Parts: sequence; structure tokens; C-alpha cells
Amino acid sequence: AAGETTGTAKFTMPAQAVAVQATAAETNAVEQETTYAVSGVTDGTITDSTANTKTFSVAAGEAKYAENAEVTLTITLAEAVPADKKVTVTFTTPDGINPVVIAAGETTGTAKFTMPAQAVTVQAEATEAAAN
Repeated sequence: AAGETTGTAKFTMPAQAVAVQATAAETNAVEQETTYAVSGVTDGTITDSTANTKTFSVAAGEAKYAENAEVTLTITLAEAVPADKKVTVTFTTPDGINPVVIAAGETTGTAKFTMPAQAVTVQAEATEAAAN
């Protein structure tokens, strides 16, 4: 095993002399890393949107992540935020994600969180408002 330098093998000695031969081979010990699913918002409607197409989507880069991995969520609006407006995306699940503000003329934003030791269902809401 990893870190060990000796091993033992046993056999029953027959009545005659025995020539012992052994072969050693090193292999990689591969531990299966536990991963957890990220699912949830794929399409949502932007509240108070003045855009022609009022939808947004949120997607994770991968379907599964290991505990403590950084997960990046990509927020994509169906069309650019109108002039003098902003879209704020607020995440209700998982906890701890700061709201993401997408400025006029932009169509994407990103949010990040640290993967817990359980599956995560992402939930988000988006609202358009006047840019300040």
C-alpha cells in the first residue's frame, strides 16, 4: 500500500528445498472521488423586463462536482439588457451566492459557490430595474 516498504507472504514448506522467486510491480492506487450533482434553473423569466425576449438561463460548467470544488454558474440573458437598465439575478439556492448585476448592453454574468457534500439544486430569480 502507499507509504509502505515491506510486505509478507506465507506458504507451507514442502519436504524438499524451495527456490523463492518473487516479482513486484507498482500500480497507481486510484481512489474514486465522490461527486455531487448540480441541477436547477435552466430557463426563467426576468421580472419587470422591457426587453422583447424576457428570459434568462443559468448553467453550471459540469453536471457534477467534488466537495469543496468551486462551481461557476453562467447566467445568460436571451437578449442584451436595454439602455439605462440593469438585471439583477438573485440566487435563493444554494445559500451564500452574492447577487449578480448585469449592466445595460450585456447578456451574461457569472456566479460562484463552493460545492457542499450534497447535491445542489440552483434556484434564481432575475429582475430588471433602472440603472442607478
